Amino acid sequence: MVTDTALAFAWTPVAHPARTVPAFGFAHGTWPLPAGQPLVEQARREYDPDLTGMRSVGPYADLLIAYQHPAYLRGPMLAVILLLGAAGALRRPRTVALPWAIAVASLVAPVAVLDFDHRYVLPVVPVACLAAGLAFARPPRRGGRSHRGHSGGGCEMPIRQATVDA
Repeated sequence: MVTDTALAFAWTPVAHPARTVPAFGFAHGTWPLPAGQPLVEQARREYDPDLTGMRSVGPYADLLIAYQHPAYLRGPMLAVILLLGAAGALRRPRTVALPWAIAVASLVAPVAVLDFDHRYVLPVVPVACLAAGLAFARPPRRGGRSHRGHSGGGCEMPIRQATVDA
């Protein structure tokens, strides 16, 4: 489990399992459906005899291909983000521990239950970044007047006694 989880921190994505595209996943082209598969043949028979595989369609494919190059998070950077979150969880546990624990659990749980795949790393990134950001965020200021213990919702005005004229 540790070895498979460590694959998330490689500089270049590792092809594990072999069906996973190792680096950038979007490309131009066509991909036929597998021949001789009973389910594919059943779908062709019952739904559409002209059923074909996948194909890239512009301009959507162009957008997906273009964004994956500048918006790519390398594995060691993910490790740094998780380590910053861990440092924050030790420094400010009430604020950072929960998002950091969710990020780590989201990374490890699919590997423990199924197997490693790079698609399971994607939801880890925003939560890990939240934990790392909270680790170094300025804590709320505690100086000045404190309104704790006041039942008046923070109102500093004195309450006057109502007098009844007889």
